[in-house]
Amino acid sequence: MIPNEFLTYRWLGNPIERWLLAAAFVFVATGVLWGLKVLAVNRLTGFAKRTPTAFDDLLVELLSRTRVLLIFISTMSPATAVLRMPADVRSGLRTASVIALLIQLAIWGNAFISFWLRRYGQRAADTSGAATTALSTIAVVARMVLGLVLILFLLDNLGIDVT
Repeated sequence: MIPNEFLTYRWLGNPIERWLLAAAFVFVATGVLWGLKVLAVNRLTGFAKRTPTAFDDLLVELLSRTRVLLIFISTMSPATAVLRMPADVRSGLRTASVIALLIQLAIWGNAFISFWLRRYGQRAADTSGAATTALSTIAVVARMVLGLVLILFLLDNLGIDVT
């Protein structure tokens, strides 16, 4: 088969050329976003070591917990814009992207809570055991609230009325 004929061959209603374009977008976008993440973590880690503030430490912690698989899944929905697909398939890809984003937000939220607990736990350890217990309880409640909010966002994106 001649390369031009191969690129015009249709699979699931779209020419192979469009499938390759969508795949290239997914892999390039994932690679670029992952590279930016690695670069930012490396640069911010060096900067955070030189500063006494906790904000940059938190930013490094959150960025380092970004998952490449979730970036990959999130880029699939916009990449398939060049393809003609049934509405239910497009909706499924959008839902998968939203779920990936919500999972990433859960990972970041949990990292934020853990960072906060470590930071204030060190201060509370000097005072009493009751303060440590209170902080642990607050962290559990914060994780439950985070999970509840993310589940509500998910249900809303699935078309379920959460009001």
